[in-house]
Amino acid sequence: MDYQKEIEELHEFLQGYFRGEIESITRFTDVLSTNFRIISPRGNTLDREGIVHAIESSSGSSPDFEIWIEDVEGVVDDQNFVMVEYTECQRVSDKVTKRRTSVLFRKVESLPNGLEWVHVHETWLPGHGA
Repeated sequence: MDYQKEIEELHEFLQGYFRGEIESITRFTDVLSTNFRIISPRGNTLDREGIVHAIESSSGSSPDFEIWIEDVEGVVDDQNFVMVEYTECQRVSDKVTKRRTSVLFRKVESLPNGLEWVHVHETWLPGHGA
């Protein structure tokens, strides 16, 4: 189980998918819990179906999109769950945004990095919002 690797790999997938370099969304859908929820920096909440639809409809939408992760920190690690915080940075053209993100993972050995995404909460960092 490697939470930093899982976070980085999923965001590498998102970068490639938004750029139109990856066609299949399965890397994303395979690691989402059936009861997945995300709270965006604007306060909108999406369930699994909503986020999958949003990502699917964004394929190839941003050929110059860049995303990278900084400051990964494990917060809780128990028998069944891991909670992690990290900073997600995005660049589209000349605009850079940064958000502090908390993610709750469920440990599932059969998944690529042993982790299933259960809940994500993002908050704009001061001066770095959209």
